Amino acid sequence: MLVFRRLGSGLPVLGASFCASHAKRCRSGQSVECSERFVPMSGVHLGQHFEVRLSTLQAGGPQQLQVITDFDQTLTAYIGNDGLRNDECHGLLLRRLEPRTVPGLMTTSWKHLKELERLYGEGDFAGADSYARSLDIQGKRVTWWFKTYQRLAVEFQLWRHVDDCTIRSNARVRDGLVATFAWLEAFDVPLLVVSAGLRQVMCCILETRGCPLPASASIVANDLHEPTLTIYTETKHAALSLAPQRFHDAVKDRRCVLLLGDKQSDLTPAQGLDQDSVVLSICFLSDGLSERRSASAEEIQKHLQYFDVVLTGDASMNFVNSLLRSIEGGG
Repeated sequence: MLVFRRLGSGLPVLGASFCASHAKRCRSGQSVECSERFVPMSGVHLGQHFEVRLSTLQAGGPQQLQVITDFDQTLTAYIGNDGLRNDECHGLLLRRLEPRTVPGLMTTSWKHLKELERLYGEGDFAGADSYARSLDIQGKRVTWWFKTYQRLAVEFQLWRHVDDCTIRSNARVRDGLVATFAWLEAFDVPLLVVSAGLRQVMCCILETRGCPLPASASIVANDLHEPTLTIYTETKHAALSLAPQRFHDAVKDRRCVLLLGDKQSDLTPAQGLDQDSVVLSICFLSDGLSERRSASAEEIQKHLQYFDVVLTGDASMNFVNSLLRSIEGGG
């Protein structure tokens, strides 16, 4: 049986001495029992199918596993290093870019993108709606927003400013992410990051925060060098068809999937999986964080209708890491 100790956060973390001996036994091919029952605790809420799906992942072991994850507010936290809302990929350039360094940019629709991002970020949805109406946007506003951003980013070569903006950013990755990536690398588990964000910004955030992606990781995201969108929220369901061939080669015989996200649309990439795949999903719920309150019971239950696990309180990666370690002896 796996034995857990608890840290101050209340999340389960495998003891270091146990992890060392456990990993050694796994590498030597010795049989290791993996039947840990994860019990509900503060900040961790389990759905009705969690144990069944966990058992399947444990039985398959690392060699049957693949991981698909969102980026913003999933691998990154909701609250940034300065105590304010964390910069997301698009918002990082909108907030941190000095207009004077890009002549002509503020005479374009960039100023409208900035204002809409500010209003939405402050939760002023009525104000954002009113402002958007004044722009007489044709078609869906979210599509207009992403396409306009992408076009201007290429036209003004904003990729040149990613490094400087990231240095000034409050972007914070989740505690424990280094350990997550190290585990995936050690057990050669394929990782696919699916995000409507920006490839260059994502990689810069991870690298400057000391946790670059594993060498074998793949990304499906938008590119600051490309004038057309690769993906946005409404097209995430097609993400697997956009993944590079090396990812498809790596997951050819893997039917166990750990899926990480912060909202329901982050589940849609699973639509591209084989029908016999078993998906265990984890949600990093942001409800209540901007108001400095606990997540509401209603929001937790709402998300448990779709996710197997809901983590609240701007959680670290500790629960995910413990879950990964619990499957080491399977297969």
